[in-house]
Amino acid sequence: LAGLELELRGAKKAAAESLAALDLAATDSAIGAPHDPYARSITHLAASRLLLEQGDTSRAVKLLAWHEAALPRSAQPFRWPLFAGLAYYELARIEETQGKNDLAIDHYQQFLRRYDMPPAAHQYLVDSAKAALRRLAGQRDVSGASLVR
Repeated sequence: LAGLELELRGAKKAAAESLAALDLAATDSAIGAPHDPYARSITHLAASRLLLEQGDTSRAVKLLAWHEAALPRSAQPFRWPLFAGLAYYELARIEETQGKNDLAIDHYQQFLRRYDMPPAAHQYLVDSAKAALRRLAGQRDVSGASLVR
C-alpha cells in the first residue's frame, strides 16, 4: 500500500519504483508462494501504468505477463484471468507507445473481447481502446462491432 500512497501524494516515480520492486525482484519461490492474487494483480497494473508514464516501457511490459504464468495448478490463482483484460489494455498502450502497432491492435482487441461488459466506471477504457483501434487502423468511422475480430 505504501507505493499506492506515494502515487496519491504525487510522488509517481517513487510509487512506480516501490510497486515494481515488489515483483521485478521476486524469486521463483516468491512468485510460486501463496499470496493475495488480487493485491498482486493490482500492484502489477498500477506499477506498469506508472512505469509507462515515466517512459520505462521495458519494465512496464515485464509486469503484465503474470496472468499468463505457467505456475503449478495448485499455486495458480483462478482469479488472475479476471485481470487479464486490463493487462491486455495496458500492454496495448505500451506497444502503441513503442510503435509496435500490430501488437497494439491485437492486444486492444484482446482487451475488448474480455471486457465486453465493463462497469460504468470503466466504460472510458472501452471507448479509449476503440478509439485507439480506429487511430491505428487509420479510420475515423469504424463501428465498435467491427473493431473486434
